[in-house]
Amino acid sequence: MATISITAAPRPRWIAPRLPSRGRVAGHGLAAAKAAILSVALISVAVPALHEFSGEAMTGRIVVYTCGVLVLPAVWLVRGRCAYPLAADWFLTVPLLFDLIGNSFHLYGNLDHYDDTAHLIGLAFTAAFAATSLRSRVQGRLGLAGVAVAGGLAIGILIEMVEYALFSHPAATGLEAYRDTVGDLSMDLLGAAIAGALILLVGSETGSEAGATLD
Repeated sequence: MATISITAAPRPRWIAPRLPSRGRVAGHGLAAAKAAILSVALISVAVPALHEFSGEAMTGRIVVYTCGVLVLPAVWLVRGRCAYPLAADWFLTVPLLFDLIGNSFHLYGNLDHYDDTAHLIGLAFTAAFAATSLRSRVQGRLGLAGVAVAGGLAIGILIEMVEYALFSHPAATGLEAYRDTVGDLSMDLLGAAIAGALILLVGSETGSEAGATLD
């Protein structure tokens, strides 16, 4: 009696990357974080009169949130890689989450030093994102730490320029909101320096440790 062999169809590349068991929790958490960011962005568009979003220049933030959430998945799809940059994506998502929470609950205005904390933590993770993204092209911890500090500061300065453009208009929150730009940049520098110091102390030489990518 003849037997029929059935072979499973290959998994389409556009489906979410297959994660090893040790990375599934982190992968699912990242997907949930991205879904939350996009959901809040959509709600702010659908119901712009909500008190939670008043005076927060949400139009510009929606663009930043959407680009930040989708840029690495888009690059992964275009380049056709099997390994997904999970660590880099987490490093990029955390600052967005921090900013989202601060704006949704008005923590920037109601909680002392939340803005300073957001810049410190945000730039530390942004610097880590820069280092993780370029770690295969850089030799040694010192070079990787330099990439973290330089890349983090470059992104931080760009963010300050965008924020100035968004908030300097009276229809947003007014010029008063960004008189502390020098303080923001100081916290950015400290956050990037912390990330660079951590790379020097505990970073790997080759950048091939588990968690940088997921196959």
